[in-house]
Amino acid sequence: FKPEILDIDTEEFKAKITRASNAAVNLAIETGWANKTTIKPLLMKAYINAFTVAVEKNIINKETIKHLLSKVYSQMQALKNMTS
Repeated sequence: FKPEILDIDTEEFKAKITRASNAAVNLAIETGWANKTTIKPLLMKAYINAFTVAVEKNIINKETIKHLLSKVYSQMQALKNMTS
């Protein structure tokens, strides 16, 4: 091989490696693959999903009470505006 064929742009190569690494981590998170890199994002995703379900199903606990009260208040305001 001639030198010009083997010559690579190192910054472009680093960027490609970084993109590939990020894509691999994102794929691991989306598929639920737990390891030392993905465990924190997976736990956060699970928390957010559980919290969302709890609020949608009106499950009252110390985590959801503020959001549920806000939701009820907004509904009350909407009803008030309809009758005014």
